[in-house]
Amino acid sequence: MKVSIDNFWLGKSNNQKFAREQIRVFYTRVELANKYFSDYREGWKTDRGNLYVILGPPTIVNMSSSGEEWFYGENPDVAGVLFIFDKGKSITGHTIYRLRRDAMYQTIWGQALTTWRNGRIFTITKN
Repeated sequence: MKVSIDNFWLGKSNNQKFAREQIRVFYTRVELANKYFSDYREGWKTDRGNLYVILGPPTIVNMSSSGEEWFYGENPDVAGVLFIFDKGKSITGHTIYRLRRDAMYQTIWGQALTTWRNGRIFTITKN
């Protein structure tokens, strides 16, 4: 599978150096998602991990006993996107975080997927 992903990136770019950087960012995000968001599944397969891989690290994370809020954007008082994860238990007893689905996420999610499919790294913040 890694070869297929690498070939995808290399095929989308005429610049090998740029393609290698995209590959590095993608795998780094997957690795960090697996490290921080794994439950009974690999981290990249969880709601938080999937969001992390596609959108990158959030600007602000607020944690509480009931879940997490991830803010993406430069200034929460002006504009940005807030994702809310509710904390719960899986049927196996693992602690899990479920994204509260919202229609307002569709635009940013669509932009992110299109950007990745076109062989470019998507990020909302300057990180």
